[in-house]
Order: sequence, then C-alpha cells, then structure tokens
Amino acid sequence: MPDRRQIMVGGLLGCALIALPAQAAQIMHIGDAAVLVGNGFTDRAQFLGGCDRLGRAASCHGAITSLATDSFDTPRVIALAQQSDAFPLQQLLRDAGYHQTFNASHFRTGGRIEHRLYGEAALVKAVASAISRTGANWASALALHLLTRSPSVPRLQSSLELETPAHAGPAFLNSFLFERISA
Repeated sequence: MPDRRQIMVGGLLGCALIALPAQAAQIMHIGDAAVLVGNGFTDRAQFLGGCDRLGRAASCHGAITSLATDSFDTPRVIALAQQSDAFPLQQLLRDAGYHQTFNASHFRTGGRIEHRLYGEAALVKAVASAISRTGANWASALALHLLTRSPSVPRLQSSLELETPAHAGPAFLNSFLFERISA
C-alpha cells in the first residue's frame, strides 16, 4: 500500500512530466549546486552565461525523476524557469528535504521587467544591487550571485521590488535557490 508521500510524489511527478514539454529545461552541475534552466526564453542565455557554461547538461526530466526517487543528492539547487515549470520542481524539492533560501518572481510588461525578490536579507540586497546595475542582462547577474553565495544559517528574511529594462520573452519567470536542510 503506497504511503502519503509516495502518492504525493507520484501526482507531482505526473503533473510535472505532463506540464514540461520534452527538453523543457536543462540541469547542470556546477560545484556543489544543481542548476536548472528552462528553455524557450531570451533570458536563459544570459543566465547560462552567468553560470559560465560549466558542468554537464541533461534534460529536466532526469532531474524530476531523480527528485521523485530520492536519488537527487546535491547541497544546493538554483533555477530560472517559467513559473508553470518551476512550481512542480519547488514542491518536489521541499518534499526531498530542501529549504527555500531565495525566491524571485520576474514579471515582464511593456519593455520593463519587475523583479520581486524574497529571501535572506543580505542575499536579496546583493542580488537587487547587481540586477539594477546590469539592466536587461539581469539574468546573468542573478546566476552569478546565486552560484557564488556561501551556504549559511537562514537569517532575517527580506523582500524587495525593482524594475529593469527587458528583452522580449514570457510574461512570468521564477528563479529560486534551495539548500539541503542539515540534519
């Protein structure tokens, strides 16, 4: 008889696989982090540039399957994807014992993009400063700051909103950083 966790993971896995088209995202391993990057939007290339194109890439399907079968073992997970693609991954990460350290929503309208950042105060401040300096190339600065962040004990939470110029792309993107909860 399946337990509650198995039913939930199976449901999330089914929803995620249906929602994500083939090659909907890549997973790269850079240092101690798994980096998930969605396909099909302009900011993706800049995010990858910020990641310095290191590591090996595989399909997101592999990341979802690994999470659902408890074989996903990395201290940190960083992502930039369309919100509909990010949601099932975030749910599976929480269920796999990860803690969300940073989350940002990126809303694109009329040549501008509004960034709503939430997370540890120092990280939010550093990301906001970098994003405001880089303008339309915000995704590269975001990737660099999330990858170079030293894991730490969660501290004071903060939120911040700012706007930058935007390239054409989807109306809603989501970025996040999850870290493995220490036992």
